[in-house]
Amino acid sequence: MTKASFILNNSKPYAFTISGHAEYGNYGEDIVCSSITTAVFTTLNLLDKLLNEEDYTLIQNEDKGLIDFKLNKTSKLSLLIIQNLLDILINIEEQYPQNLKIIIK
Repeated sequence: MTKASFILNNSKPYAFTISGHAEYGNYGEDIVCSSITTAVFTTLNLLDKLLNEEDYTLIQNEDKGLIDFKLNKTSKLSLLIIQNLLDILINIEEQYPQNLKIIIK
């Protein structure tokens, strides 16, 4: 199961950790994992294009299936982008609750 933890400040997500594997299907055929990965990397690529390197912290470990992201400097747009990721993952979780668990702190 993939776990997605989001940390909120004033009801707005500014940090998230994604870990684990969805285990919906075989490697290369797992549509849940693919959906999660696409949403997360689209978010990260967009934030990377908009922000300066010192505006965020990103830790990745492909072997462990881990992505840890935190905004060091927030803006209305960067918070909206992370909220969009949370909204997408909530939709995936509703369809595949055995494969994705969202935790909001």
